[in-house]
Amino acid sequence: MSNPLVNWWRSHKFNEAVKSQNNRVAKQLLKQIENSGAKLSWQQKLLDLLQKRYML
Repeated sequence: MSNPLVNWWRSHKFNEAVKSQNNRVAKQLLKQIENSGAKLSWQQKLLDLLQKRYML
């Protein structure tokens, strides 16, 4: 079962990591978000696509 508050917090931290250009943390958080089964935001989908395409 997915916890909406935890999902929101992970997404918030992901957005902060992207804004501060902290790619390592953003990748870790994206992996956690994907593993939780939460729906990805457009920013998360974009980073996921870029990682797969360019092996970031």
